[in-house]
Amino acid sequence: MRVVVPISRRLAVGTLLTLGVGACGSPRPTTRAVATGRVGWRPRLIAFDGLVLFDPRPVVAAVQHMGGSADFVRIFRARLFEYQWLTALGGPYHDFVTLAQRALLFAGETAGVAVTRANLTELSHVLRHLQPWPDTAASLSQLKQMGLGTAVLSNMTPAMLSNGLEAANATRLVDHVFSTHDRRTFKPHRRAYSIAVDETGLTPNQVLFVAFAGWDACGAAWFGYPTFWVNRLRAAPERLDAHAPIGVTDDLSGFVEQLAAMPPS
Repeated sequence: MRVVVPISRRLAVGTLLTLGVGACGSPRPTTRAVATGRVGWRPRLIAFDGLVLFDPRPVVAAVQHMGGSADFVRIFRARLFEYQWLTALGGPYHDFVTLAQRALLFAGETAGVAVTRANLTELSHVLRHLQPWPDTAASLSQLKQMGLGTAVLSNMTPAMLSNGLEAANATRLVDHVFSTHDRRTFKPHRRAYSIAVDETGLTPNQVLFVAFAGWDACGAAWFGYPTFWVNRLRAAPERLDAHAPIGVTDDLSGFVEQLAAMPPS
C-alpha cells in the first residue's frame, strides 16, 4: 500500500530525508499532512535526484554478495557518501564510481573481507548500469504531458545517468541532465545545487527538487529549492533545521498524482 503525505491545498502552519535516506525536518510518512506555505504555486522545472529514478538496491545486493556480512555493507554505504561529502568540503575530486570503489576497499579492510579486483570491476559495472524503478518512465511521461520541464540533478556520473535514462527509454522525457561531475564536486555543496539555476536561468523558487535521500532534501532546502521527498525506502526523517518538504510519498507515481492535484498558479 502506498504511503502518502499529501500536499496541502491551503496555507498552514507546518511542523518543523540504505544508501543514505530520511527527510529533512519532515513528519513521518504516516502523518496526514504537511505545510506548503504556497497557494497557487507551481514549479517551472522538476529536478530529480538520480536515485528517485534509478534503483540502487542491486548495488547493495552485489556488495552483500561480496562480503556476506551486514557490517561490510553498512560500512560501504556509509563511506560511499562520506567520501563524497569530504570531497565537497575541499578534498581532491574523484568521481562517484571511483569513490565507491575506494569505499569498498575501506569496508573490506575494516570488516576483514578480501576485496578483489574482480569485485571492484563488478561494482563499477553495477553502478554504471542501474535500472529504472518500475514507475520511472510512465511518471516522466505524465510530467511532460502536464507541460512541466524535467531535469536530473545528481552526484552520479554523466555515463551513469545516460545509461539509466536509456534503460528506462526516458532520454527524450528529460530536458536537462545535470551531473555534479561537471562542477568537480558533490551535493550538498552549493555549487552542485546551483547547476540547475545557472544552466536554465530560473530562480531557486521556480525549481522543485525531488529527493531520494534525507541529507539531499536538507541540502536542497538550504540552497533555496522547494523540495519533495520520494521516500522509496520509507526511511525516518533527518533531524536537521530546514524547510519541510511540500509533500512525501513512497513512489514516483504518487508524486505525480500530488503535483497534478495542486491548484494552478
